Amino acid sequence: YEEIILPESEFFVAFDYKVGNNIVDSSSRFQQSNEVLKLPVFVAGKKTSAITVDFETAATDLNGVFTINPELNQSLAIEDVDFEILNSSKQLNFPDGVGYDTIFVRAKNSGFTGHKFVFINLTGNSAGYNIGYLSGVNGDSIVHASHRIRFY
Repeated sequence: YEEIILPESEFFVAFDYKVGNNIVDSSSRFQQSNEVLKLPVFVAGKKTSAITVDFETAATDLNGVFTINPELNQSLAIEDVDFEILNSSKQLNFPDGVGYDTIFVRAKNSGFTGHKFVFINLTGNSAGYNIGYLSGVNGDSIVHASHRIRFY
């Protein structure tokens, strides 16, 4: 007997989120070079055959809500210059079709002038599950399909 908690139409792939200081956030901060950030990605679905989840680095989140503002001394963090993705590819593997895997990001520089940002966006999955989710009755403002990283 396998209990199904979500209807199949609501199966999803998403980043975890943090709750602190009365805010829900899907972001991280780097202050030191060589620091490794671990970003868990979860698949909520039905235990089945293996699925994969694709991700990318980008200058904005998937919804285009947050963009980099040079007037606020913000700039884009550049992959392989300011940070590197330590996963062997930009694809995560879920052998049982559910559970979590981790994206590993290492800062390469420190002592930035201003703040540098980059987004890790979940872009697709082989099972066709929803990308991200809204938590709670009305959801929150974060769909958990993007993770913002700030370097300072």
